[in-house]
Amino acid sequence: MVRGAVIVLLLAGCDIVFRLDDLRATNTGDGSVPGDTIRDTGASIDAPASCLHDMFTGGDIQGHWSVINELSAFEIDQSDVLEIGLPQSFNSNAEAALQTYRDYNFTGAFVQVEVPEVTTSTTYNAENYLTVRIDNQNAYLIRVANGGIDFWTRRFGQLMDIGGRPYEAVPHRWWRIEHSTMDDVIRFSTSQNGQDWFEQGRGPAVVPLTRIEVSLRAGNIAPGDPDPGRAIFDNFLLCPAVVVP
Repeated sequence: MVRGAVIVLLLAGCDIVFRLDDLRATNTGDGSVPGDTIRDTGASIDAPASCLHDMFTGGDIQGHWSVINELSAFEIDQSDVLEIGLPQSFNSNAEAALQTYRDYNFTGAFVQVEVPEVTTSTTYNAENYLTVRIDNQNAYLIRVANGGIDFWTRRFGQLMDIGGRPYEAVPHRWWRIEHSTMDDVIRFSTSQNGQDWFEQGRGPAVVPLTRIEVSLRAGNIAPGDPDPGRAIFDNFLLCPAVVVP
C-alpha cells in the first residue's frame, strides 16, 4: 500500500522533492565493540509514544519539521519516500533538508533512517547526510559522497574522522547515530534491514547532547556534477524524543 507524501520544491533553480514515511526497529544494546553485529531484542514495529516518527499520511509536512532553504514553489503529491533531487552541473552551493523544528535532549537516545538511494555522483560535489547537531560547527554526521560512507564528529568546525569505507547500497541501507550512556560515546551503525545493526565506529561524546536538532540533508557543491542523481530517505525514527523547552 502506498503511503506518505512527496513535497516538490524548486530551490535555486533545482527541483527538490521531499517525503517521509513509516518506521521500523528500535535501539541497540550496550556493551558491543566496533564491528559487532548487533541484534535488536524485543524490537517492535510500532514506536513507543516517547519517540518521534512521521508517516506523512496526511499529505502535509508535520509541525515538528522545518524545511531548510528558501522555496520558490511548493507542490504536494502522494508517494512513498522523502526524495531530494539534485540539479545537474549546478555551479553554486545548494542544500535541501528536513530539520526538526524543536530541539531535543539526545542523552541516551538514537536516531535512525532508511536510505534506499543516495546521490550517484562520483565526485565530492553531491552529498547525503544524517546529522545530529547543535549548529554547522558542532555535530555528529553520517555522510555518503564520492562512493564512500563516512562517520564524523565535528567540534568547533574541526572534523574528527570516526571511520569510513566504500559505500554499498544493501548493507548500508539504514543509518543510525546513538548515544551510549554507559561509556558516554556516540556509536555510528549501519544495517541492511533496520534490525541487525553493524557498528562502524564510535567516538567520545565531545559535542554536548542536551540541546540538539536532527536533519536529513542532500546538497550540491559548486561546480556541481553532470549526473548527481538523488537522495531518498525513509522510515525516520528518533527515540526517545525529549523536547527541550
